Amino acid sequence: MYPGNLSRWIAWWARVQPERDTVVFEGQRLCYGRLDERINRLARGLREAFKIEKGDRVACLLRNCTEYYEIFFACARIGARFVPVNIRLTARETDYILGNSEARVLFTERHFDPVLAGLELVKAGVECVRLDDGEYEEFLARRKADEIDDQADFNDDLAILYTSGTTGQPKGAVLRQLSVLAISHNMMAVFGHNRQDRFMLQLPLCFTGALIPLSMPIFHAGGTIFLEREFDPGRSLELIEKERITVSCGVPTLWTRVSDEPAFRATDFSSVRLLMCGAAPVPPSLVDTYREKGVPFTSGYGLTEAGGFNLFVPPDRVGTDRAGYLPLLWNDVRYAKEDGSPAGPGEIGEILIRGPVVMRGYWKRPEETAEAIRDGWLHTGDLARVEEDGSC
Repeated sequence: MYPGNLSRWIAWWARVQPERDTVVFEGQRLCYGRLDERINRLARGLREAFKIEKGDRVACLLRNCTEYYEIFFACARIGARFVPVNIRLTARETDYILGNSEARVLFTERHFDPVLAGLELVKAGVECVRLDDGEYEEFLARRKADEIDDQADFNDDLAILYTSGTTGQPKGAVLRQLSVLAISHNMMAVFGHNRQDRFMLQLPLCFTGALIPLSMPIFHAGGTIFLEREFDPGRSLELIEKERITVSCGVPTLWTRVSDEPAFRATDFSSVRLLMCGAAPVPPSLVDTYREKGVPFTSGYGLTEAGGFNLFVPPDRVGTDRAGYLPLLWNDVRYAKEDGSPAGPGEIGEILIRGPVVMRGYWKRPEETAEAIRDGWLHTGDLARVEEDGSC
């Protein structure tokens, strides 16, 4: 197994380019050197104050903020399992996830007090740290910033990512550190992420797509993330021009709202090399609107159980009659008919995925895991028509 863990990315870049911006949020710029120090402080604090050990669960109920990444990488550094909680869930749903994951610590903010008010966190053994009480910064200040002994490796579990639970209670997909490494390699190889990239991110980090396939390659490559609390079309245009954004991602309706802004035509898009789209096909009219600005689109498909980004449409095919989805690297993909036989061109088949990107299984759900992963193949439940060239 590869030595080290995902947090080594930050430690390495902290030595190579300590003063380079890694996350820019609400006017505050955090460099790689400072981020690495804060991760060390937090990881040490989790061990010392809360006795967090490898495999323990640390939950996060926060809107987008720099600290989200600090908590994620601190967990990776000591081998704790990170549990992001969807910010749009009800109190009952939140209570279920905290209970099911057996979270030991919850990082949150006063914004979610109405959700947490009825939950007996103390009785359940959940320690609560609120960022906006100054408690978090005090917690870090009491710890040393020097390098911590990180015993985690790439075969360890990294996160428990809960699905939407549309057919029952949410299921927690357990991703290994190796899975996230493979996903990051995928994105870097296919989309060319590099240390010069300036990625604008306005999607909620509690969503797998935003946290894993969109954020991790930028840290891996040594680039910079311009993180926004929430989406604002006017603010998007301002950032693109002022900060020379190179890459960003959103759903088609998001990019439509940006293009509907009065300032759209006058905004300088010359720095943007790629816009990504997910959740729905990109309308040809939207592709044309941005193509006039010299900006190409790519479109993607993915699911939580396989890291959030598994198939893509090459930029030169988006919005054309050749817009079929192709697998990314480290994704073996096939299409199966109801009887399990391969679906041929023109036929409908279920998308099956195999490879290191696939989850270890559902947290404490052995029967559902056995149903979802058969003979090494993840059965997604999603159907697609197979094209002549093997795309879908």
